[in-house]
Amino acid sequence: MIPEVDQNKHHGSKDSIEDQDMSGDDGLETEKPAKGIRVEDFSGEMDVPPPPPPRRDWDFLNVDTMNPEKVDVMEIFSVPRVTTTAKAAGLRAGVALDIEVLNENGEKWDLTRKRMQDEAMNIIDETMPNLVVGSPPCSMFSQIQNINKGKTSTEAWESKMKYAMSMLDFAVKCYFKQLREGRWFLHERPRRARSWRTASMQRLLKRPGVFVVDAHMCEFGLKDVFEEGEMLVKKPTRFLTNSPELAMVLGRRRRDV
Repeated sequence: MIPEVDQNKHHGSKDSIEDQDMSGDDGLETEKPAKGIRVEDFSGEMDVPPPPPPRRDWDFLNVDTMNPEKVDVMEIFSVPRVTTTAKAAGLRAGVALDIEVLNENGEKWDLTRKRMQDEAMNIIDETMPNLVVGSPPCSMFSQIQNINKGKTSTEAWESKMKYAMSMLDFAVKCYFKQLREGRWFLHERPRRARSWRTASMQRLLKRPGVFVVDAHMCEFGLKDVFEEGEMLVKKPTRFLTNSPELAMVLGRRRRDV
């Protein structure tokens, strides 16, 4: 179940490596959103009034029970996580499409391949998921990769970036489909990932009714083990969605930083 927002809750936490100041030459700032990205703060005033609270956290996703093919939620670029939680909450969980997941023919869901992308789109057409959750790999867009760029050949770097962009662009294609057909999407990646500045992501960010919220994952109980023992991990994360309900629930940040 998605946790309720507690804006007054503070955690002592260990910063993840993504939270360190590695702005370097790419101009990413430590505490401000990237240029052209407006981050909604649902703890204060906003341009549009928030909707009334849903009856339950997941109620706004409930599908038409008369259509046995329709599902509440599906995932792309992720092993079953959200779908597993949704199923436990009594929702109709769709498929999770990821390179670590096999399709009905025993093939890995390699969503960089055109045939696999077409199959994924057919699944969306058939099951009409109320929510598509996407987490395309972000390793090539991370601050660490930016530091390591000069340590590999230009050809190898461009090949890896092309592979990463094909996954990101397909995720955005799925989100636009959800928008056109009146359904929801949720995209999650590290807050300072350079993928937020790509052309496809910028087009999506400019669409009316799309919300961007920042969160610290320690507010949701994310932990790791350090020399001092198990501690909460801050991990600044950015969510992009066209669901105001999800934006309000997910925009949780420590207020002491």
